[in-house]
Amino acid sequence: MGDMGDWTVDQGRASDLEESWLAEDQEAWEKRSILFLDDCPTRCHWAQKHLKPYGRFTASRTAANCILWIGQRAHDEVYLDHDLDGEAWANPHGKNTGFEVVRWIVLNKPEIGKIIVHSMNTPQGNRMAKALRRHGYDAEYRSWMTIVGEAD
Repeated sequence: MGDMGDWTVDQGRASDLEESWLAEDQEAWEKRSILFLDDCPTRCHWAQKHLKPYGRFTASRTAANCILWIGQRAHDEVYLDHDLDGEAWANPHGKNTGFEVVRWIVLNKPEIGKIIVHSMNTPQGNRMAKALRRHGYDAEYRSWMTIVGEAD
């Protein structure tokens, strides 16, 4: 786990699955589970600040560990980035991309309420959301700047 001040970001160790941050409001935690995939510490920190108050919040920085989290429990909201490992315009066929998570979701059909693809890579973000919708998921692509603008 990588320390980011007052919270911890998951960096891919399955043994740490039990470590996620709970909202201050226990009732909100019991009602909602939010999973956020992004490799950028700044965006993870922003999401923690803005999403954690609404439920059980977990941030993951790798596709593999995001898949582990999705397989552990149902999630009300899942936010997916496409380009991971600090890459811009990553190969969508790579193993550490948001599209790898989408492939796993499509094959395994976990329970997810809403999926928001927030990648700055618009072509791949749209492709991810479309693939998820085609398989029955409530999914949409929203640019990162749109999400930030809505919260502030």
